Amino acid sequence: MLLGREGLRAGWRVLIFLICAALLFVGLRLLLNHALMALAPGFLASLVSMASGKEPMSSAFAMLNDGFLLLAYLTVLAGMARWGRRRFTDYGLQGSRAWRYGLSGLFWGFAMLSALIGMLYVSGHLVFGRMPSLSLAVFDSGTLWAIASLMIAFTEENLFRGYLLFTL
Repeated sequence: MLLGREGLRAGWRVLIFLICAALLFVGLRLLLNHALMALAPGFLASLVSMASGKEPMSSAFAMLNDGFLLLAYLTVLAGMARWGRRRFTDYGLQGSRAWRYGLSGLFWGFAMLSALIGMLYVSGHLVFGRMPSLSLAVFDSGTLWAIASLMIAFTEENLFRGYLLFTL
């Protein structure tokens, strides 16, 4: 029931992976919350307000939130790769076409999101307010959101198509 020809069955490996990733993520978040309460209580209050939807989400919040999820995933992935005697890159992080697929996904993701925003604007469901004058702050904000979006995409792709897809 637990063991097959290749050792521990895939379902049990996935369960172990998910439990370890969840425990590590929760542990890291608790450590972060305690550190923020001690060092920057105002920042923690604004994070809680953003998480509850009372304030607009910032790029720092998105990077922090998904950064801890990515750290937990990569840590558990490294452990599972070592346990399974495989390379870290065997779980969807390699291949001769990786860059081509990645850039293609980036292009199509941008195109689809742009089409969605365009349709919302044309239908009147999205209204742009007064546009700020172009400044370094606008560029910085756009750059930070681009980094946050790529980080979120990398995290989600690997969470759902990395170890789990390879194992099952």
